[in-house]
Amino acid sequence: MKPSWIVLHHYVSNNGEPIEVQHHLAELVRDKTCSYHYIVFSDGSYWLLNDPSRSLGHCGTNSPLRSKNKKTSNYNSIAVCVTGNFETGHMKEPRKNGVTKLLARLCHDLEINPSNIIRHRDVWATACPGKNYPYLEIIDEVKRIVVSSLIITPGEKVVTVGDELIYLDKEPTTLWGVTVFPLRELFEILGFEISWNQKEKKIVGKSVDYEVNLWAGEKRIVINGREETLSHEMINLWGTNVVPLRSILEKMGYTVNWLPVSKQIQAVRY
Repeated sequence: MKPSWIVLHHYVSNNGEPIEVQHHLAELVRDKTCSYHYIVFSDGSYWLLNDPSRSLGHCGTNSPLRSKNKKTSNYNSIAVCVTGNFETGHMKEPRKNGVTKLLARLCHDLEINPSNIIRHRDVWATACPGKNYPYLEIIDEVKRIVVSSLIITPGEKVVTVGDELIYLDKEPTTLWGVTVFPLRELFEILGFEISWNQKEKKIVGKSVDYEVNLWAGEKRIVINGREETLSHEMINLWGTNVVPLRSILEKMGYTVNWLPVSKQIQAVRY
């Protein structure tokens, strides 16, 4: 099965998730009777309960006579469940952040459109995942994460931002054993305005969320007034200022991963 939908559920339990809940889930997994792919706990952590490619009976019947959303079935969807009763209670921030990050990661890894994240109640006559489930808030944040994610291929003059291709003047390359990226083009991709401070001999990048200051030949970087140290200094390479890509993105709150199959770099800001 190649999933194209994600269906949201809740697992009614006490907020504290007594150890009995985890024991019960472990028993279901052992007996191969668990109908969810993922379970998110109160602290935002999650368990993988079943392989996402496995078809499970989590969203009711596959009969179009009984299903409100005829495009979605147990055969093409992933079940993401969050512990807690959201018919009577509300989801706290750790849970909300945990499920949001998981959903964004699934959309990235499995190429699922965030618009294809739906509630159990959208496919079956049920209240699940509860009237207080912050569905719209979570979906909006997942969309923001997905559309702002970066896919970079070292040695190629193209970057994918969300589903948009951006072509570069200079390709990222490898130096000191790390990928370095043209600073001006990186700032432009991230939506920064760039200026040169002649008095202090520094480059300044400003966006809605950040002000970033860098100095040529130095590892020093100041982000929103907070001084940090890059893994390597910014240098001028063939007439272009370049910076260590992973280091500068991580300083700005991105999670950076190497994708070994495609040999690409993925950067996501959760």
